[in-house]
Amino acid sequence: MTRTHVRSLLLTFSAILALAGCGGGGLTVSGQAVVTDSAGTSSGFRFPSGVRLDGGAGVNTGSCQISRGASGVYGVVVDLYGDSAAAGRGVRSMTIMAHSNAPATGQITADLGGTEFNGTCTVSVTSLDEGRGNVTLTSSGCSVTHGTDTETADVALSFAGCTVI
Repeated sequence: MTRTHVRSLLLTFSAILALAGCGGGGLTVSGQAVVTDSAGTSSGFRFPSGVRLDGGAGVNTGSCQISRGASGVYGVVVDLYGDSAAAGRGVRSMTIMAHSNAPATGQITADLGGTEFNGTCTVSVTSLDEGRGNVTLTSSGCSVTHGTDTETADVALSFAGCTVI
């Protein structure tokens, strides 16, 4: 292998690495998904504008998938992962599922300090751009339960760069 060939390979590799860190693409999120207990204490995910979730940076990671159904009908599944060592009933992770044509069948699951809380409630898909993988989800006052314990989940999240399947 000649020096010129090695130099070309190194330059190409450097260009790829530079482009990978340019902030373009990737899954980003804005908004919040929080759970509040009966005492009024809330925990969860609060994202300023454009936070990377796909391993770009930060403590929180996640995924977002938009699946096509019949014409104009979509399902959305979002997984959020945060502090796995959250103290007390702090939110460790959340899964949010929504159907664009059936908001009342939405589901929210939250891991609160190692205990799983679940609820079926209205999760609305308020906007969706399949071509860009953008989606906005909202839910207010969703009761999530574990046994006799009930907490309240509120979601207002906007994603860019979701995987469309």
